[in-house]
Amino acid sequence: MRAPVSFTMASLNPPEPKLSDGVITLRPFTPADVPVVTLACQDPELSRWTAQVPWPYTENDAIEWISRHRAMWSEGRGAPFAIVDQNGQLLGAISLNPVDWSSLEAGVGYWVAHWARKGGVATRALELVVIWAFQALGLTTLKLETMLGNVASERVAAKAGFQMVGVQKGWPHPIVPDMAFDVKHWVKPFGMTAAR
Repeated sequence: MRAPVSFTMASLNPPEPKLSDGVITLRPFTPADVPVVTLACQDPELSRWTAQVPWPYTENDAIEWISRHRAMWSEGRGAPFAIVDQNGQLLGAISLNPVDWSSLEAGVGYWVAHWARKGGVATRALELVVIWAFQALGLTTLKLETMLGNVASERVAAKAGFQMVGVQKGWPHPIVPDMAFDVKHWVKPFGMTAAR
């Protein structure tokens, strides 16, 4: 059963209590995360497989990225989360972005730092965001893209119950102008169960 929608379309509030499965927790980023985000994004694989991570990556990139988050939340355009372990160590990021309230759809993007890969972190985070998006926010469809060849991200999408619905060459990035990628499109409508 879906919870009543408790938001205004003009804003989003980070969930309280924080989203957690007992292994990872999702929380908003803060300026204190800048050094660890900068360190994580020194990994060229992040830039290779994540359209919004520039290369080379500097501390100013992290400052600028995190500084945009407050407006995303307050304007209801997105919900960026830091993925942390139970000791508070940053493991990665996951975001609903953009959120389209007119169609009750949102895009999802995620990355995991090299020191936290192959432990199911991205799948856990995606499953938490899916439940929150559908049950608390009342969204009806989530979409994500994986770059062709990113098998690890494809596995995450499939495990979280997304279905691959098409391949597109030269996909125009919805946020960054003048950028295009070869991608697989994935969709998860409300009510579709995860694959196990």
